Amino acid sequence: MDEAKKFVVTAIRDMNQESFVAATLSQLGWIVTYRATSLEGLKAFIGGESQVVVIASDDFRGIETLQFLALIIIRGKSQLVSSPADLNPVTAQDLQMIMQAQLHDVTSSEVRLQPFAGKLEAFGSIGRGVGLSTIALNVAHEYSLNGEQICLIDCNLENPFFAKYLQLNGIRDGAQKTRYGFSVSEIDSPKSFQSLVTNSSNSDYLIVDLGQLLISSRTSIGRRLRDLTLTWVIQSMNALHLATRNNADDFRELRRVLTEIRVLSPQVPIHHIITLDEAVGRRDREKIAVSAREVTGLDVSIFSRDKKSIATATMARAPLEPSTPKSLLRNEIVHHLDDAPKRINLLSRESWLG
Repeated sequence: MDEAKKFVVTAIRDMNQESFVAATLSQLGWIVTYRATSLEGLKAFIGGESQVVVIASDDFRGIETLQFLALIIIRGKSQLVSSPADLNPVTAQDLQMIMQAQLHDVTSSEVRLQPFAGKLEAFGSIGRGVGLSTIALNVAHEYSLNGEQICLIDCNLENPFFAKYLQLNGIRDGAQKTRYGFSVSEIDSPKSFQSLVTNSSNSDYLIVDLGQLLISSRTSIGRRLRDLTLTWVIQSMNALHLATRNNADDFRELRRVLTEIRVLSPQVPIHHIITLDEAVGRRDREKIAVSAREVTGLDVSIFSRDKKSIATATMARAPLEPSTPKSLLRNEIVHHLDDAPKRINLLSRESWLG
């Protein structure tokens, strides 16, 4: 952001949380111009001016109906139920990283979005905690076992996973080879994104972890790092795998996301992965798949979380194959990769859109 325009509005229900956020923003060089306590007050303050940055808690009801230059949603503290928001700043460093990731301007002259010429498969989630990064990691490894030259890209700006999990250093500066046969890189800044776009031709196959998929009608014209990264991936990908939990709200949100994706990539195959906390029988799996398909119209795969195998792999800092090669989750991932291209041909583009 331009230093002369670092103005921000807070809209946070819990007063202790709001005080922390406002004070920290001031320490970071932001000017808090308004501290909203009601939606009506916020509307009156901004009037017809939408060029304002707002940081709001997800329990500040109705704020998503307003238009802003940028709206950053953090996890609210005043509600009793579990919050769905992905961002949960508890330290000044947390909040600084969130503001940088969400608001870092990148002009079109700085980044030239040339689509990736090779194969690219993207993985995104609807909601949090669905095991997306574990899936992407193991997909990259399974492809590498077949002799593919794979680069796994961490584009989860708020919650990067692979560097810590695989104990890798320097992956923000370029791809690092792992002992499991694939390479890993991480996007956390315009510089690392530019490096990915410029040097992507050095890879034959990219597997991209997008994290929670936050996409709207403004994504394709946005100048934030998240917008540019997501637009480049969607316009480059050969397939998209979207993971959700087994609930109707996630299915409906997935359907909304599909509409926005189809604007940027009308014909790319999209696969729906439903993750379950426990293994279920074949009949129950079929019922779940039918219910999901009725809402989204998408090809469906169902993965069991297989917590014991994941814990073993995590202790070893490894994919599933070298640590627990016979795990249920690994078998489901392999089956998905083998069958998804066949199943997707059974679904028309009209069925994707419903």
